[in-house]
Amino acid sequence: MRFNTIAWVVFGFAYTALVIALTLTYPALPERVASHFDVAGLPNGWMPRRSYILFLGAVGLALPWLLIAATRMIRRLPVSMVNLPNKQYWMAAEHRDEVYRATELLGTSLAAGEVLLFLQLHLSTVRANLADPVRLQMPAIWTSLAAFLLAIVIGLAAFYLHFQRVPGKGRS
Repeated sequence: MRFNTIAWVVFGFAYTALVIALTLTYPALPERVASHFDVAGLPNGWMPRRSYILFLGAVGLALPWLLIAATRMIRRLPVSMVNLPNKQYWMAAEHRDEVYRATELLGTSLAAGEVLLFLQLHLSTVRANLADPVRLQMPAIWTSLAAFLLAIVIGLAAFYLHFQRVPGKGRS
């Protein structure tokens, strides 16, 4: 199975899980949802339940598509606007498809990670709102955020290192 296919499958599962989580947890949330927390996990901002779900749904479900669209735009850009190591080699007609596949993989993988982060944030917010007193468990949030940021760094580094090399040549 190609890596792009795996990334799309993970994205699809994560996206579906977020839609299901938003739908199933809606009735369990209080009418006034603690939606913002300080660094200690104490609530300092609230929203009506409906607004919270609509906002998180809009951001959590639309933002990943914007990321995917942005990474797919490379197909439409003139070569002069593409910033890539060894651009002359990689943007030559015979190698361009590899650039497009790698960019799509990066965008789809990061979008899947983004949806998983929103899913974790939502489920943590639900748990916090069902607790008495309301309090967000910060270690889970920091761990999820750190994992997402690490995935971004690793993905970008792998992308850069892949295109830094030119097959059949020494390091450039």
